[in-house]
Amino acid sequence: MQKIFLIIKREYLTRVRKKTFIISTILFPLLYLGIIFGMAYLGEKGKARLNVAVLDFSGYFDKGKMERANQKDSSTVLSLVNISQDSLSSSFKNMGYDGYVVIPQQVNWQEGLSALSLKADRTLSMGSVSQVEGKLNSIWSEVKNEKLGIDDETRSILQASRVSLRPTNINDETADSGVASTIGYVAGFLIYFILLI
Repeated sequence: MQKIFLIIKREYLTRVRKKTFIISTILFPLLYLGIIFGMAYLGEKGKARLNVAVLDFSGYFDKGKMERANQKDSSTVLSLVNISQDSLSSSFKNMGYDGYVVIPQQVNWQEGLSALSLKADRTLSMGSVSQVEGKLNSIWSEVKNEKLGIDDETRSILQASRVSLRPTNINDETADSGVASTIGYVAGFLIYFILLI
């Protein structure tokens, strides 16, 4: 038994003294964390604060709705413009806008705004586009609520009343799928981390 202990001690000491051990145990995890936080930083930095012009031919969007949406969320600014589409497409940059959205005349309030595009002179990140999309969806929800006669109080009641399910095992009521999922995620992360090292 003492020989096995000596062999383990010798192997451990020879491995620890190697530069590869130091690199793999200290620098790789730091590099891995740097990549994770670097990607998160670049993702947040890519979310630029956009100033977007909205040209509305449908008549559903007005300045009041735009101002309310801009007050709720200042990540992007939507401005309603009243010029021709050709003028807007050629001079939106000179007017101080990062891009523009054209809402066609044949839009029906009972349907969605699915075929819109945010036009810009550069490639915009998905984060920035999703912020503009979220704000337009918020305004469109307000338009639908007005058409249906739903006031703010009714809307808050509708949004608050959601169904939530909790899975229950009838054979073992103490079993919790949330804990099992968490253990699975942690185990998967540990396996990945150990393989990386």
